[in-house]
Order: sequence, then C-alpha cells, then structure tokens
Amino acid sequence: MVLEEIKQNDSIIYKSIFDVSDITKRDLEVYWDSDIENKYDSIAESTNQRISELEKRLAKELYSLDFLTRKAISNQEMLKHIPAIQPIDNKDLKRTASGWGMRIHPIFNIKKFHYGLDFTAPTGTPIYSTGDGEIEFIIKHTDKDSHGYGNLIIIDHGYGYKTLYAHMDKFSVKVGQEVKRGQTIGSVGNTGLSTGPHLHYEVIKDGRKVNPVYYLFNDLTPQEYQKIVEISNSIKKSYD
Repeated sequence: MVLEEIKQNDSIIYKSIFDVSDITKRDLEVYWDSDIENKYDSIAESTNQRISELEKRLAKELYSLDFLTRKAISNQEMLKHIPAIQPIDNKDLKRTASGWGMRIHPIFNIKKFHYGLDFTAPTGTPIYSTGDGEIEFIIKHTDKDSHGYGNLIIIDHGYGYKTLYAHMDKFSVKVGQEVKRGQTIGSVGNTGLSTGPHLHYEVIKDGRKVNPVYYLFNDLTPQEYQKIVEISNSIKKSYD
C-alpha cells in the first residue's frame, strides 16, 4: 500500500532528523488520521468493483458490436444475391410488356396465369443476371424439359432465391458458373412458345413463384416503379 510506505518514510525521517529513537503509531496519529487508511481502502475496493463491473459491461457491449458487425457483413453479402435489377437494359421502361397475373395466352387464346414479367427487345439484346449466384440449369429449346420456355437459364442466388430467363437466343455462361449482378448471361430470342423476340423473367422464392416487379428496387425510382407496375398490368395479353 502507498499509505504504508508513506508512514514508513515518515518514521525514518523522524529518526534521522529529529533524533527520535522510535515513532509509535499513536505518536503519528497526531498528524495522521487512523481512519484514513481504512477509508481509502474502502474507496479503492469500491472503485475496483465499479471498474470490474464496467469491464464486464464493456466486454458485453464489444460482443454485441461484434455480433452486429458480422450480421451487417452477412446482410451485405445477402443483398448482393437478392434479385434487384431489371434483366435487360430498360431505362425508359418502353420494353416493359406483360406482367404478373391472368393474361390471354397468345397461342392458345385462353386465359392463363402469367408467372413473370415480359420484356420486348430485339433478338440479340443482352440479358443480365439480376443478382449474384450460380448457373443451376441451362435448357435448350429442343429439350423436353423446356416446357415451352425455349432456351432457358435458371440461376440459384442462394438465400432461397432463384431467377428464370426464358425464350433466349444464345447463352454466354455454363452450368455451375458463378455470376455477378449485372453480368451478361445471354441474349434475347424468340425460342419456344413465343410470338416475338422477348424475355420472360421469373423470380422464385423458397420454391414459389413471386411477382418479379417487387424485385426491381435497385433499378427504379418510386415514380418509375409505379409506371412499370401500371404498364405491366395494362397489357392483358402475354407474349408466351
């Protein structure tokens, strides 16, 4: 203890300078409060307890911060994989065609549910992956599995998301290849049950097809989003 060292030094000084053979504790109490040491011991103990509590709280806060940081990084990675842009260049929205819902099939001329968005564009127009992912399937229009989709690509984005690109002309990727959002995967065509060059685009979440228009948030302003919804809903006939 520091206080004990001070008392010992005082005793040495009194012996050497004042020729006092011995300084008793009672003599020192003339200028030294006997309760000071106990008081400071109590303060020190209380302070140590507070420091210990603060250290525990700080450790907990650091753990929470580390957890949130890892969560944020994980979310950033997830956001890269979620389909979030239009699959073709459509800045003026004029290529937007038939949307989600009941539509008249152009070939069978019957009402049929249309599970995607159609984008009209000339043959050869580049098609982009709408999120990071891996090419899961490439199906040619000559395959039995095409089911009228023509040349078809399905991308597995992870996190329960997949996207489907149909009636393509050519492929620019292969099965198992990793792709990034905005990367060209092929070009627009008129293969399968199609009445003109266009891209049929679908979004699948946890095995269920969902309205792709909800997944264009990285590409559109609120006004553009409203416009694309109105256009896709106004066209009552699909292209496939």
